[in-house]
Amino acid sequence: WRWHAIEEIEHKAVAYDTWNHATRDMPRVRRWLLRSVVMATASARLHYVLFRNTAELLAQDGKNDWRTWLRLLGYLYRRPGMMRVVLVSMIGYFRPGFHPWELDDRALVSSALATLAPPGEAVAA
Repeated sequence: WRWHAIEEIEHKAVAYDTWNHATRDMPRVRRWLLRSVVMATASARLHYVLFRNTAELLAQDGKNDWRTWLRLLGYLYRRPGMMRVVLVSMIGYFRPGFHPWELDDRALVSSALATLAPPGEAVAA
C-alpha cells in the first residue's frame, strides 16, 4: 500500500494536466465549473459505494445495525476522523487556479520510501 501511495503522489498531477490540456479551448470559468461538478459527483459516488460495500460486509457479520453505523460514522467523521480529513483536504480542489503540486509531498514520499528500504540500505527518492 505504501508503494502504491508513493506512485500516486509521484504522478498526482498527470490526470489534472491532461484535463487542462484537453479543455484548453474552454472558457476558464466553464472548465472550472465542469471540474468542480465532476469532483462533487465523484465524491458523492465514492461515499455511496463505500457505504453500500460496508453495509454488505456488516451484514455478512450480522452487525448491520444502527449502533454499528453510528460508531462507524463517528470513527470516520468525528475529529480527527479519516473521512473528515479527506473531505477538508478536498476543498482546495474546488478553488479556481488549483493545481495538485501546490501541496508538496516530497517529505511524505521520502519518509514512506525509507520504510520500504531493506535494513541498512537507503532508498533514493
